[in-house]
Amino acid sequence: MLYTTPYITCYFIFLALVLGACMGSFLNCVAWRIVHNEPVSKGRSHCDVCGHTLGIGDLIPVVSYITHRGRCRYCGVRLSAVHVIAEAVSAVLFAAVLLKFDISLQALEYLIFVCLLLVCSFADLEGRIIPDRFIISGLLVRAAFFVILNDPVRVALDDLIGGIGIAGLLLAVVLVFEKIKGIEAMGGGDIKLIFMTGIFLG
Repeated sequence: MLYTTPYITCYFIFLALVLGACMGSFLNCVAWRIVHNEPVSKGRSHCDVCGHTLGIGDLIPVVSYITHRGRCRYCGVRLSAVHVIAEAVSAVLFAAVLLKFDISLQALEYLIFVCLLLVCSFADLEGRIIPDRFIISGLLVRAAFFVILNDPVRVALDDLIGGIGIAGLLLAVVLVFEKIKGIEAMGGGDIKLIFMTGIFLG
């Protein structure tokens, strides 16, 4: 369907870019609130520095950051470039998934997967943590999509081999390194993230 006509292709790519940018902004906000122990579902978006509630004109992905020259229009403090980078990267990834998988359930699954990877990355960048709730959500999402598979048992086995294989190997390397050097080489959240990635990719 995506490649029916050039007009339809451009139209859906544009929608993917817009949706991706909006999701990038939302996921970055979610990650920031979790890291700073703020309720995710309560309260309006606000400036990270002065705490002023943001208006509609301040929340347009990418555009607001460029228009205000990367500064809060209430206190004038320069904002982190992570905000606009998160929105731009998310927009590109959404468009890439759409181009790869067309308009399909597989595209939906990988869009959710991309969102999970992004929110984990944002949380890790902001507070050097990867909350377990994101990993658990990823595993549940992957399990939910088994119902549409032709051979769910084979795919589940492949997923487990991918998850356990890569995460287990990495864990072994980390443990050996820590034993030799006597310092922490990698956090447990990273191992769990690799496991979830292996579950999705097999």
